[in-house]
Amino acid sequence: MDDRRDVALGFARGKRVRNDAPALYSAVVSWSDIAFACVDRQESEVVLFCPPGEWMGGAL
Repeated sequence: MDDRRDVALGFARGKRVRNDAPALYSAVVSWSDIAFACVDRQESEVVLFCPPGEWMGGAL
């Protein structure tokens, strides 16, 4: 995971509403799976066309 893990965990825990069971996931995806990527204002986001197959059924 990158050096922004603490930031991601903060979002997973919740800002306005608290999440008692935060979860962070990482995956290796191909470029063709990425719908959008942005690195701006010291923020990084990646949006996929579809979650990886294992996530679809709820099993990780």
